Amino acid sequence: MVMKTLFFVWGAVLLLTACGGGRQEAGSVGVQPIRTDSLVLPETLFLGHVRQVRVYDSVLYIWDLRNPSMMFAVAYPSLETLCSFLPKGKGPEEMLEIGGFDADDRYLYVMASREPKLAIYAQDSLRAGVQRPLRMVACPNEVAPSFAFAKGGGDTLILQNARPNRRVLLCDTAGHLLRAQYPMPENEETQNIEPLLMPYLWMSRMACREGRVALVTRLGEVLEICDPADTVQAVVVVGRDGIPGFTPEGVMGRVNGFMDVRIFGGKVFAVYSGMSMQEVDRMLDEKGYAPSGGRYFRVYDLSTGELERVYELDRYISSFDILPDGRTVIAADPTAEQQLCTFTLPEW
Repeated sequence: MVMKTLFFVWGAVLLLTACGGGRQEAGSVGVQPIRTDSLVLPETLFLGHVRQVRVYDSVLYIWDLRNPSMMFAVAYPSLETLCSFLPKGKGPEEMLEIGGFDADDRYLYVMASREPKLAIYAQDSLRAGVQRPLRMVACPNEVAPSFAFAKGGGDTLILQNARPNRRVLLCDTAGHLLRAQYPMPENEETQNIEPLLMPYLWMSRMACREGRVALVTRLGEVLEICDPADTVQAVVVVGRDGIPGFTPEGVMGRVNGFMDVRIFGGKVFAVYSGMSMQEVDRMLDEKGYAPSGGRYFRVYDLSTGELERVYELDRYISSFDILPDGRTVIAADPTAEQQLCTFTLPEW
């Protein structure tokens, strides 16, 4: 089963821009190599598989998929461990899995993936080593399961949902569901795809800052820039690796796409793989493993979606954050011995 359709967007304004993908980066924007440096953490901090990293007000927050406490707070740049928190489990202050986390000036928000609940932590308390959340918020059942999560303006929470036709949900910090928007693309050809598979085919990484939401596809090369206050996408960028689809063998996803995305200073920063699923399968068969990240670090204009810069890293990364200087990047490579690294973007 192969999906060959163009991406269908509801709304009056649509900007469709071609840009490079995967190993074809140099065909559109010149590629600059960048060297990374490992961050050596204390021996007492044992990381299993880092899924996401974020830095807020001199604290590095780490989400670890394989640790009994799924979150760590680490002082930055000293890398002193402040505390571990959010135990994995079914208890009142525990979660089975995390759908994502984000923060504002005062609080850290952690959204469950499989359960409809949200943990809110006071960042001052985490800096002081307090492990317990300020409060746990029960959310409507409609929010679970959740693929991605971002903190919007005010008390707005933005989630990517795994239910058909409820792709992006807006909630508030009290657990009230506000609305659903940005529905899945539908036309004659997509009608042949099982509706329950569509959210998984179009699952994305997500960022929200500066009044915009950026969605980047995991199984394709699509960047969407949206206004969370509006129900239509303003900018959609489809690259050479195209929209999510199925291989001729019926495998979901033709390409390993975007790994993570951030918004900063009027730009969208994203890390991209571009490795075909056939190549991933070949590496798994021959070597027993395949890269879990990407090496292409891209910079887009937040207003137009234009691809402006492409950097090729000397290692794969699967998550990253931009520090307030706009150039220093903290990233995670869960397959490396030292899972955290840093690099500096050149001045423009």
